[in-house]
Amino acid sequence: MSWAEYIRGLAATFEEAAKQLTSLTELPPDVVDEITNEEDSDTNETSKDSYRKRIEELNAFSDSDGADENFGDVNLNEQAEVRKKIQEIQASPTLTDKQKASFMQKLLMSGYRKYKHKSSRVRRESGSPTPEELEKTFFDEKNGILGCPHYMRCCKKQCTKCLGWYTCRRCHDAVNSHTLDRHATNKMLCMLCQTVQPPAKYCRSCDACMAEYYCSKCKLWDGDPHKSSYHCDECGICRVGRGLGDDYFHCKKCGICISISVYDTHKCIERSTDCNCPICGEYMFTSTDPIIFLPCSHPLHRSCYLEYFKRNYRCPTCSKTVANVNSMFRILDAEVSRQPMPYPYNTWITTIKCNDCHARCEQKYHFLGHKCRFCNSYNTTISSIYKPLDHPQISIPEVAGSEDAGMRALMGQHGLDSDSDLNLYNV
Repeated sequence: MSWAEYIRGLAATFEEAAKQLTSLTELPPDVVDEITNEEDSDTNETSKDSYRKRIEELNAFSDSDGADENFGDVNLNEQAEVRKKIQEIQASPTLTDKQKASFMQKLLMSGYRKYKHKSSRVRRESGSPTPEELEKTFFDEKNGILGCPHYMRCCKKQCTKCLGWYTCRRCHDAVNSHTLDRHATNKMLCMLCQTVQPPAKYCRSCDACMAEYYCSKCKLWDGDPHKSSYHCDECGICRVGRGLGDDYFHCKKCGICISISVYDTHKCIERSTDCNCPICGEYMFTSTDPIIFLPCSHPLHRSCYLEYFKRNYRCPTCSKTVANVNSMFRILDAEVSRQPMPYPYNTWITTIKCNDCHARCEQKYHFLGHKCRFCNSYNTTISSIYKPLDHPQISIPEVAGSEDAGMRALMGQHGLDSDSDLNLYNV
């Protein structure tokens, strides 16, 4: 059983009880007295003492094991630890079933509550950094290079919303529910002399250079000597490259900077990157990962492309063939001829639509795939199948997902491991 299935099973068990739960707090003395007074008519002093003892044990449990912060020692990624803690709660003689359900719910939600508490930082009037925020962060701690996993820099920036100090916006966004507005940044912290000051390339206190590249518009520092950056006023952000007119140009219709090598050949699609990557779902316009344009002009991350096209040859957006798969089509021709369909499947006629030329035609049914009569492509989808024995024509759109089973099998054997089969436009 996977960890996710285990959590879903527990959540389903306690879902009804969790709807009525409230946080367990120490009961006030007057409430305890009222409860115990109700028992006076039916119980003796021994039973009242026993009940008081139970209330005290319950409050003690609430202050220790029941509190959210005391679940911090439980690693929620370790199923054995979570199961052991749940068993301890279930074995407690002082808790009712409802209270046990409450503590188990808090246990399973402790990771989220800890993250939420950390992300909802209380706004400080002074905005001064805490001792933890004054500590240096490193891009390469072994070699003493300051920065973070994303950038080399000697400073931190302050978020104008939560007033927290972070080395970069990506570090901030990873632990907060809101995003850091880079353009609104108005304070920086020099990690060398710990001086808070307005954003600049050089520290006004120790004169140290915060990074080789600094953009006063984006409030971006980058000291990586192996990476060039420039600011595009049309895009409104900084991008990786030597600059406009050097290795990139800004296409106003596409709304993005594109490699100057494809200036005369790229196909314009209005605001083509104002969308999420069809593979990973990340917003592409402000993405720091390299973006490529397929021959059909649809963009996606280069890293996503390298993984996706090991098993596919079609654009994930429009389904057009974007790789040179003529050799695979010839292999598929031979396989279709070598494996004739038995009766009654050899009597079936399929109506197909070609994803490359958009033509519709009819072909004999075959489980490996169907070839377009106009462009000879196997990149087709099934619209319907005519079965002479089952008049009338029966439409089965669900079959469209398996129309190119033969091509998928060939892609698994002959994956695209290089860019030589594709005509790509780099961004």
